[in-house]
Amino acid sequence: RKTGLRCGVIYGRLPPETRTAQARLFNDPASDYDVLIATDAIGMGINLNIRRVVFMAVTKWTSPSAAETLAQAALAGSPDDPDSLTPSAPDDPNSTEHFAKVRVQLSPAQLRQIAGRAGRFGSEHPVGYVTTFYHSDHRVLSAALAADPAVSASSSPTPSETPITTAGIMPTA
Repeated sequence: RKTGLRCGVIYGRLPPETRTAQARLFNDPASDYDVLIATDAIGMGINLNIRRVVFMAVTKWTSPSAAETLAQAALAGSPDDPDSLTPSAPDDPNSTEHFAKVRVQLSPAQLRQIAGRAGRFGSEHPVGYVTTFYHSDHRVLSAALAADPAVSASSSPTPSETPITTAGIMPTA
């Protein structure tokens, strides 16, 4: 309100239709949307006319893995009640979502994917700019952008970072 800027919002749990509507409003020059505030959810599947991406952080909060969540649920549950050891649905007030989230570093591939939203070929902004809000994050982002995309910076790449070397069609049963 203080800036007078109108903001669109995109985050992972936003329904796909709403996410698409927010992107459409942001891209429409006739709308009053000046800024898009987003999580790493903008990294995939959304075409945006963005000139500048500013990372507030090069990390994100995420839920522990399923195995960690089950272990936490088992610790919180009652050994006499087997149902208490099973994680509940996300909208359930007894959900395991209350367990501590963990902060993880965005991978170089994720940082490049998000940064790549700025200045896209064929968009309103063919040249883009990327920076970080905090100076301490800038070296991490710079290293990710300078890294060879074919080589993972981590010791154990995620499936999305592992290059596909062979492909084939499996016969159907």
